[in-house]
Amino acid sequence: MINNLYPYPDLSYVGPYALCGKCHDLANQIIKNTSWQYHALHINGGFSCSTCHTAHGMGGLNPNISGQYLINFDARVVAPNGAMPVTYNGGSQTCILVCHQAAHNPNGTVGSVGARSAIGLPIKK
Repeated sequence: MINNLYPYPDLSYVGPYALCGKCHDLANQIIKNTSWQYHALHINGGFSCSTCHTAHGMGGLNPNISGQYLINFDARVVAPNGAMPVTYNGGSQTCILVCHQAAHNPNGTVGSVGARSAIGLPIKK
């Protein structure tokens, strides 16, 4: 489980999101969900930007992650959803993975780990 060390995100120049704040208006784009409808939920849940994004371009080549929006999931935090590889779909802005004890499914639904996914595949922990 992720422990939220910053229950009230510090958006100042010395806070944990300071690097991202150099280019992004954190208060208006991220916390108000204008760039993605679940940013605030994830930030307030204790996730840093680096859980989903990399500030230094793409690392290893992954055919399921295009690098769009600098998305490159931290493999220490996310895991595959059953037999499906960790994937991001830019068109629907959805992920296929397991993270924060939740299975993110191809159809955009999110279910609990240990349950069966929405497409009927068992979800690995």
